[in-house]
This record gives sequence, C-alpha cells and structure tokens, in this order.
Amino acid sequence: MKLGSLVKYSDKYTADPNGLIGVILEVEHDDGFASLPYRVRWIDHTISQRDWYAMDELILLGDQNESR
Repeated sequence: MKLGSLVKYSDKYTADPNGLIGVILEVEHDDGFASLPYRVRWIDHTISQRDWYAMDELILLGDQNESR
C-alpha cells in the first residue's frame, strides 16, 4: 500500500457490511511507527476515530498498480 491508495477497514474487526472506505494519507517508515505505519482518512471520518492503522487492518481496494 502507498500514499493515495484506496482502502477498506478489515471486516473482521467490524460488523458493518459496507465497512469504512478511505484513502492512505501518509506512510510512516520510522521505526517508532512500525506497528501502525498507515495514516488513513475515512470518507465519513469522525474525531473519535484513530488515524493510524496496521497493514492487517486494511484491505486494498480496486485494481491499483502498486509498482507506480
């Protein structure tokens, strides 16, 4: 996953069948962020939602070419 990738929050963590859809705003490569390197902004983001997520919490959407 990279900056600008469209993602969905993993369904195994939520009962919402539509899930949360968002875009990756930042990918942190610093060791301090190793467990939660992806900053995501959800379409309907609220102040009570966290910003940083692990790879196993996100599902890459669409036919996005990761080599670009």
